[in-house]
Amino acid sequence: MSGARRRTSGIVLYCAIAFAVCWAACLPLWLGPGLSDPGLVALCGGIAMVTPALTAIAVVRVVERRPWRVRAMTDPADRGGAAGTPATVWRSLGLRLGGGAKRVVAALMVGLLSPVVLLFASLVLAAAVGTYDLDPTLRQVVADLGMPTDASGADAWAAFSARLATAMLLGATITTILALGEEIGWRGYLLPRMHERWGLPVAIVGGGIIWGLWHAPLILLGYNYPDAAPWVGQLAMIAACTVVGGFLYLLTVGLRSVWPAALAHGVNNGVSGFLVASLLVPGSQVDTVNGSPLGWPGWIVYGVVVIVGFSLLRLRRSRFTPGFMPADKG
Repeated sequence: MSGARRRTSGIVLYCAIAFAVCWAACLPLWLGPGLSDPGLVALCGGIAMVTPALTAIAVVRVVERRPWRVRAMTDPADRGGAAGTPATVWRSLGLRLGGGAKRVVAALMVGLLSPVVLLFASLVLAAAVGTYDLDPTLRQVVADLGMPTDASGADAWAAFSARLATAMLLGATITTILALGEEIGWRGYLLPRMHERWGLPVAIVGGGIIWGLWHAPLILLGYNYPDAAPWVGQLAMIAACTVVGGFLYLLTVGLRSVWPAALAHGVNNGVSGFLVASLLVPGSQVDTVNGSPLGWPGWIVYGVVVIVGFSLLRLRRSRFTPGFMPADKG
């Protein structure tokens, strides 16, 4: 089997297994309480999040025949990003983060801080068009912490900053462990192979559709978009996954590793709900589709970053693929 056909077969097999396992993991929710049991939702969702990584590792090992450890190779199709470097299972999935200590720290800082900036920008955009009630005085934070109602703005923002730092810390540790399971599968395996096989636009749009549909077992129950019809929520999730997945792939390509994307994914999941709730005028409601980072304000912000970011990368690189992606030869 040629390298291209092997790559395509692997993509199809990966998607089939990932979808089947995700539905199996979420089946207790469909047969039981739905989203009414937060503990069960977290358990089923956590299991689903780690399965893309396990699926990708199995496909890379069995279909692409990548070795676990470095060994001598003679087939050019089995070489990794650098000439003559064997593409092990781990390297071919972007699990290497090299380039010296300064580059590693810089890459991880991008992964840590960029989602907070983009989430905040999404809420500012939503507030500017009137679909989100942004409260710069942080009355919700004051109420949540039991602070005096006449607390100064500086005190409120200091408390907000401390809570944000805590949410980022949790996102960068516990949530990132689960997010890594997704990033290895989607940005480490699927999108680079789609990119190499069919080009960047197909990888971002097609990969976003696939990733969005993969979430269907939860979205169709009302997860993320509780006030929208199930089909509207699913379409919105596909749009969100396309632009957010494109941004995470931008980090993967630009920094040649899935680790910054996993960190960004974890921080995004860890702080998005906190930001939406804390910056909201008390008593106001949030329309997820029209007034949140998961809705069209977020699609615009993330979409602009993806377009500009990849345009800049094209100017900088002659061979526009992830550094860890094996050449499609043979």
